[in-house]
Amino acid sequence: MAKADDSALTELMKQTQAAVTLNPMLRPQIDQYWQMQEKMLREAEAFTKHWFERRHTATETALKASKDAMSGGSDPTDALKTMSDWQQHSMERLVEDFREWVELCSRCAGHVTRAEVEAEVDGLKRTAKQVAASTNTKHSTPV
Repeated sequence: MAKADDSALTELMKQTQAAVTLNPMLRPQIDQYWQMQEKMLREAEAFTKHWFERRHTATETALKASKDAMSGGSDPTDALKTMSDWQQHSMERLVEDFREWVELCSRCAGHVTRAEVEAEVDGLKRTAKQVAASTNTKHSTPV
């Protein structure tokens, strides 16, 4: 039974390969897809790098603010000012997170759109060349 399954799988793979190699529209789709994936990974990597930098800054400044608030003496207004300043900068970091997130989504949507358009244009050009090549025979007889 395994022999029959193997031969059926082999036959399916041959048919799939033939369909992929004969379809001039598919190759550009595949190429553009992986190029777009690479661009999106670079975008996500840059976003997360900046996000982690801001989280490290938040942690470092929170540690400093708590030390300053505790060593500020007996004046509670100094402690409140220190914590208020830290919270203000934290809100600025959150705004920056959101701004970069929106930009990331916009750029990635642009990558997807450009990849789709370029793949379609390239596929149409390939198809046109293939059709032109198949209709240009040297031995045709006019009717």
